[in-house]
Parts: sequence; structure tokens; C-alpha cells
Amino acid sequence: MWELKEIAGKSCHILHEGNGGPVFLWPFYPHEGKELERLENALQKALPDGGYTIAAWQVEDWNRDLSPWAAPMAMGEGQFAGGATSVLGWVTETLLPELKKWILTEQGTWIPENAEGTKYYLMGYSLAGLFALWSLYEMAG
Repeated sequence: MWELKEIAGKSCHILHEGNGGPVFLWPFYPHEGKELERLENALQKALPDGGYTIAAWQVEDWNRDLSPWAAPMAMGEGQFAGGATSVLGWVTETLLPELKKWILTEQGTWIPENAEGTKYYLMGYSLAGLFALWSLYEMAG
């Protein structure tokens, strides 16, 4: 069952199924509706034995929060603001520790960060996909 948590001012939807398994981190913009349910259904098909956690946080301003650098939009009016650095900091310094604490205290199960086999996936599509790839590059360096 999905839990809605406020984590440092961001609405975060958390689903924990089974014990251990991968952790999926997903910035999403809930404009299309039912995105959380579609992701849950896809993961249930891909991981029929269960064992995964999803932490999906609502993005306030897509073009500000997920763009790695400032740039004019290619079409239409507006600007990409380059706020991805602060969002990545929120993910690593706030979201992950809070997520671990929530799972440990309320769910009673967790595979520690350094446990063999624990995988973390930052995922997204469109600008959130760019954010995920950019984050991987930033964290690898």
C-alpha cells in the first residue's frame, strides 16, 4: 500500500513490497494521473516474487528541478533553470536516509545500503531520464 510522506518539503509516495530487493527512486510529475499505479503494475510483472521499494517524489517545477544546467527551451517560452544539483543533494542527503529510517521503523525490514545485492535505481523519462543519467555521471566522479 502506498504511503504519502512529506520529506523536507517534498511529497514522496513510498511503496515497500516484500523483503529486500531493488530500490527505485523516481521523480515524477503527476499530471497524467495513475502513474504510480502503472509503475506498480509494471514492477509486479517484472518482479513477480516481490521484494522492492519505490520512492516517487512529486516534482514541483519540472524545468527547474530536473535540468542539470540553465538553458533556453528549444520550443516555446521559458527556461531550464539548472536546479538538478540541489535535487540530487536532496536525494542523497535527505531522501535516502529518511527512506531507510521509515522502512526500518514502520516496515521492520530493510537490506542495509552496503548489503550484497542491494541495487538502487534512479529512473525517469524525458527530463527525469536526463536527470537520472546526469546524476549517475555526477556520482561516479
